[in-house]
Amino acid sequence: MSDGFEQALIIHGNYYRFKAGEHLHRQLVHSRMQLWCHAGRGQVTVNGKTHEMTAGSLLVFPWRHEITYKADRRDPFFVSGMHLIPYCAYPDSPPWFQVPNHEEHPLADVKWMGNRPLDGFDETVSVELYTDHPLIRISSYICDLFYKNPIPEKNIRYATQIVLAEWKALIQENDAAILPHQLQRVCSYIKNHLDESLSLDDYARIAQCSSATLHRLSTQHFGCTLLKWQRQQQLQEACQLLRSTTQRIGRISKQCGFDDQLYFSRIFKQQFQMNPRAYRQRYGLM
Repeated sequence: MSDGFEQALIIHGNYYRFKAGEHLHRQLVHSRMQLWCHAGRGQVTVNGKTHEMTAGSLLVFPWRHEITYKADRRDPFFVSGMHLIPYCAYPDSPPWFQVPNHEEHPLADVKWMGNRPLDGFDETVSVELYTDHPLIRISSYICDLFYKNPIPEKNIRYATQIVLAEWKALIQENDAAILPHQLQRVCSYIKNHLDESLSLDDYARIAQCSSATLHRLSTQHFGCTLLKWQRQQQLQEACQLLRSTTQRIGRISKQCGFDDQLYFSRIFKQQFQMNPRAYRQRYGLM
């Protein structure tokens, strides 16, 4: 990354599942925040401009932003967020979770924590990214680190530099990062209907292209077939639900497209080397 960001640090990362119609407001956030929508729908208004968010939507907000979240009443969004401080030369210990979100916050004007110019990010950046994109992978990794005790500072500081590099790639209009509109359309549908398992022909009709075109685009951008990518999304959603809720495993399996709980457990173990119950015991937040 360019000079001036050697002291950059992500100081907070988390997942949040909004309730139907829920509103949240933050007066003035002193961070460069990234917000990614995993599933559902909602609106985010940043500095007076409203952005519609669905599964795959990613926003990066400028330093000192006012923000209001408004979840959809029927299908509230599930999001993850990270707060990056471009200059964070703390005197004692990292200010984990201490994101200044109003002018009177004790860290709002400290000299050891502040902004740095970042080309292309003076205003909110909005893109649509697929789940296996490197920025989404590293972001999920970082959010998971904030649920560990103690928080591994070295890992987060290293990962912060990767996030900055990926942000820079977005501004350079990396074609590989942005999905063709046919894939955007079908990916949005899949992420909002993870309890379904349709055929490739069905998804081609949703994408408004031929099955051959959809297969080619899937392998080109995901490195696998669309149906395999769909299964990955279902398993990732299962992980999120196992970590963040107390729902029964049988219910989670149905929500994620598996009618047979035993089959779900077998596929889950093949992917993660442990069954769903063991995964919840190790990573569950409840």
